[in-house]
Amino acid sequence: MKGQPTDEVIDHIRDIPIYQESLAKGYFPVLDKPEIARGFPGN
Repeated sequence: MKGQPTDEVIDHIRDIPIYQESLAKGYFPVLDKPEIARGFPGN
């Protein structure tokens, strides 16, 4: 899918909490500031 991360990028972000839901869905939407801020600094 255009605009989605490559397998190499996915390998790098696999253990980052903020991306866990996207990894499970297999889709990586653009994250807005509120989404990025949610759970900070733990994400």
